[in-house]
Amino acid sequence: MLSRRHALPFIACVALALPAFGAESSYDGTYTGERALTKGDPAVCTAKDPVSVVVHGEMLTFTNSKAKDYTMTFAPRSDGSFGQLSANISGLVVHITGQFGAGVLDSDVTSANCKHHWHLEKQH
Repeated sequence: MLSRRHALPFIACVALALPAFGAESSYDGTYTGERALTKGDPAVCTAKDPVSVVVHGEMLTFTNSKAKDYTMTFAPRSDGSFGQLSANISGLVVHITGQFGAGVLDSDVTSANCKHHWHLEKQH
């Protein structure tokens, strides 16, 4: 049994989690476009290149010139916004925040030395 002190945070967590479960299938699909460097040394960070994202349920997989088939968990809020920190087995750590809207995915992706903005359109 939860004490009153613990009940409110528990209810808040459940309330925040529920919209993500209902929203996940509406974003399923493939999104393609370009990433552009917004912060970092162009000698180390790719200035501009194609990027693709596949959303399937609670998983988001992206590919660009530096990362191939990087898969991470994915839980957008009911308004289409999301934020996620992820690390893979090879040591690549990314922080991705973004917003879905009208068939477009705009996001900012930060890795160790680079920050890129992605503008992607859903493919039909």
